[in-house]
Amino acid sequence: MWVNLVQDTLAALALATDPPPRSILDRKPEPKLAPLITPTMWKTIIGQSVYQLAVTLILYFGGSKILGYHSLHQENQLQTLVFSTYVWMQIFNQYK
Repeated sequence: MWVNLVQDTLAALALATDPPPRSILDRKPEPKLAPLITPTMWKTIIGQSVYQLAVTLILYFGGSKILGYHSLHQENQLQTLVFSTYVWMQIFNQYK
């Protein structure tokens, strides 16, 4: 555990200590009152939230009918499927 923490910290420091490219130094600074989250970011956040919530709720409440699950073992598999689907949506959202 500690080894991973140290490796992650060193990787973050290596990225943070790289010199900035010239284009960053030549651009104008952002105004003081500029929003931290832009309207495009808000649209993406809300859109992704609605999508993930819809998929998760459909699987959670309608998954047994959609997939034809009836036994207790299959219901447990459905709960695993709901969780795994949510995790995969998070992973793909990170790299989109």
